[in-house]
Amino acid sequence: MVGKLYVFGGCYDYYKDDVMKSAYSDDPGQDSWKRLADMQEFRSNFSVVVHEERLYAIGGDEEISTNLDSVEMYNPDTDSWSFVQPLDQALSGHAVTS
Repeated sequence: MVGKLYVFGGCYDYYKDDVMKSAYSDDPGQDSWKRLADMQEFRSNFSVVVHEERLYAIGGDEEISTNLDSVEMYNPDTDSWSFVQPLDQALSGHAVTS
């Protein structure tokens, strides 16, 4: 996980039906992007944080006006996402830190 760049979700344009759940990583020394397992939910305007060698996708928008309370954990060892404890309320456009 150290030294890599990650890109998750987002949207192609800001229209209702173009939110993504894709995930990619890049090792700058390899000069190529790798497609990872998709997140379980479509997400835009969400935050990602690293904690104990895992990445967490937190909240966001599923559609332009539908906020999410879900939190997903990415395990790079298994290239898989799983849901963990959700937020107490649906949020988007927020910041996180670890």
